[in-house]
Amino acid sequence: MKSRHQIYIHDNLEVMRNLPEQSVDLIYLDPPFNSKRMYEAPIGTKSEGAKFHDVWRMSDVKDHWFGELSEQYPALGEFIASVIIMQGKLAKNRSDLAAYLIFMGIRLAEMKWLLKDSGSIYLHCDPTAGHYLKIMMDYVFGAKNFCNEIVWSYKSGGASMKTFAKKHDVIFYYARNAKNVAFFPMKEKSYNRDLKPYQFKDVEEYEDETGWYTLVNMKDVWTIDMVGRTSRERTGYPTQKPVALLERIIKAGSRQGDLVLDPFCGCATTNVASAMLGRNSIGVDVSRLAGKLIHDRLQSYKDRHPLVTLNETVKVEYKCPALPKSRRRPRVVLDYAKPKVPAQREYATAAEKKAARRADWSARNGICPGCREFVHFRFTELDRRVPGAEGGKYTPDNTRFLCTDCNRNKKDEYLSDDALYQNYLKRKHAEQEADRRESSAD
Repeated sequence: MKSRHQIYIHDNLEVMRNLPEQSVDLIYLDPPFNSKRMYEAPIGTKSEGAKFHDVWRMSDVKDHWFGELSEQYPALGEFIASVIIMQGKLAKNRSDLAAYLIFMGIRLAEMKWLLKDSGSIYLHCDPTAGHYLKIMMDYVFGAKNFCNEIVWSYKSGGASMKTFAKKHDVIFYYARNAKNVAFFPMKEKSYNRDLKPYQFKDVEEYEDETGWYTLVNMKDVWTIDMVGRTSRERTGYPTQKPVALLERIIKAGSRQGDLVLDPFCGCATTNVASAMLGRNSIGVDVSRLAGKLIHDRLQSYKDRHPLVTLNETVKVEYKCPALPKSRRRPRVVLDYAKPKVPAQREYATAAEKKAARRADWSARNGICPGCREFVHFRFTELDRRVPGAEGGKYTPDNTRFLCTDCNRNKKDEYLSDDALYQNYLKRKHAEQEADRRESSAD
């Protein structure tokens, strides 16, 4: 069976938003880990010049991403908000961890939308932010669709005199629908005690140069060597993963002819493994150098694997494919100026008022217009710009969210956002002056 492989050199979020709904059978991603390191390929390797900074700032994410996540997954939005609070950062100086989680969250939401009902996703990470990513996967895919935490154990890498040697990564395996997921168990050798035959009834035993063993379903701890310095498949690309690891994942989660997506494809190990196993694949990377490397690497495999076809199927230049509007996913539009509902309709119930407060909180990325600091949704209130005593109603063009302190200090009077902020600065100055006097008196 011939396989088709497309490589897009572009932002993976835009690529995924232009792919059809429920069109992918398997997703593997090896994203940045928020390791705060700079990776660079050595001089003289095939990947020379490839590098990326795994360091995150809020300037790396777009303002509306957090709002979109909060609209689609309110609990996930609150989780990220709690991370910001935990880090003790103000809006102008938010944590790099929150930026990383927003970057990953908006992409995980798209990946769920792309997976077929029988599809699965394997998220590769390490202990740096893996515990945060698992919580995010629970929010997006549902805790009930968690299938496995796979430990990839290897020998390569450095060691520390202050910790145990760090020799494993973690891969989270989730299904779009655990009841309907396509999964194909594999067998592995389980050596008998003392390497001698058990001779149990109805148990098939085998012998190799090591000793006697039985075949059992593969466990969730995999020992696979990393790509060594003398390996034929080594490209020198930072964070390159071995083909054997991807082969195992692809065999377990797809059939021949299925479509495999890798939105952070790097040096194309996923595409190469897919080609060898007769699967179709889509790889996405932002580096043009990666695009050339991917093309050359797939071309070299074509010589050894005649079923791999590359004629006009590998695209090293990406342009968003035009799709019929009916196949595009409806996007959540967060407009700061326009009301979310017709301006003349008043919010009649407490639920409508809470929904309006959450929408404004999401649209403003949780930044209170009064004190201009980030505030958790739980500590917000719905404020009427023109108070009720002056005829103001709970309508979209007359309401905004404020933090509890700003709303209660405003009292029952009309104040613009700028006037609110000036009031906040005066209160802050007065508090600091009182603290200074108290310190002087002591």
